[in-house]
Amino acid sequence: MKNIVTRLILYFCGLFILALGVAASVKADFGVSPVSSIPYTAQRIWEIDMGVATVIYYTVLLGIEALVLRRDFKVIYLLQFFVGLVYGYFTSFTNGVMANVPLPEDMWFRIIEFAASIMLISLGLFFYVPANIMQQPPEGLQQAIAKKANTDFPKVKICYDVVAVVISVTACFLAFGSLVTVSVGTVVTALSVGPVLRIMNRRFGKYRDRLLK
Repeated sequence: MKNIVTRLILYFCGLFILALGVAASVKADFGVSPVSSIPYTAQRIWEIDMGVATVIYYTVLLGIEALVLRRDFKVIYLLQFFVGLVYGYFTSFTNGVMANVPLPEDMWFRIIEFAASIMLISLGLFFYVPANIMQQPPEGLQQAIAKKANTDFPKVKICYDVVAVVISVTACFLAFGSLVTVSVGTVVTALSVGPVLRIMNRRFGKYRDRLLK
């Protein structure tokens, strides 16, 4: 029982920190991570809350996952919808908090905030993934495709990120005539989170894993 409680605490703390990192990247305005690009683009185009956009997007992904897996889709996978709701709420809350944080025009301050967003996203994954409670719909869909295509998960994730960015870029050009939600920060985040997370795991993973035992 203690192990389950600890895992749940780390899991939801990780989700919250992850949402805070995305909110920081939105505030820095250098471009959000690929996995957040479509909800953020939807927010800018239709002027809806990003948390709501995230829940809608995750629901669509869960539906696609069910279509991909078909008979292999298990009822327990529907819990991903609940996870999406929680993460959507965290997204709305953290974006609301960051909206009240004044952002000076100084470029260096924005760069520092963007760097902090990468650290927060990595830290969120550091806690969220090893807790091994329930994956979010993006990871669920990626794993489903990897299973059905009999290929490696990292390859599917790269393809997923590329497709998400292409959709976001296309939508931005159609709606605004320019890049709005995807920029150099999107590429930097995609390339940086993995290495930062590996460093965290190497230096602090053993302390986290003790809590999970």
